[in-house]
Amino acid sequence: MNTKEYNQAVEEYSGRVYRFAKKLLQDDDEAADIVQDSFLRLWENVVKVENEKVKSWLFTTAYRQALLRIKLKNRHADLNALDFMTYEMPNHDLKEVIEDCLAGLPEIQ
Repeated sequence: MNTKEYNQAVEEYSGRVYRFAKKLLQDDDEAADIVQDSFLRLWENVVKVENEKVKSWLFTTAYRQALLRIKLKNRHADLNALDFMTYEMPNHDLKEVIEDCLAGLPEIQ
């Protein structure tokens, strides 16, 4: 794939990839990020990707990125949903606790 073919791919598939990502994520900004990331990855792999396989490569990349974002969003939501319990120490003075323990021991010890 050369630069001209890459530019043609951007013109031809950017709208389609955007609509695909938006349908998966239901978020305009996230979908735009997916498009940008997909084409960035395509540019980084321009030597490896054959021109005939660009469409499937882009959609596969966009799909994987969308799944990753969904997984991360769910993981973040799960952490926020956790009900963290707080442990409260009883209001005993440490000195009192030690004296009570010592008083319970036999005199030899």
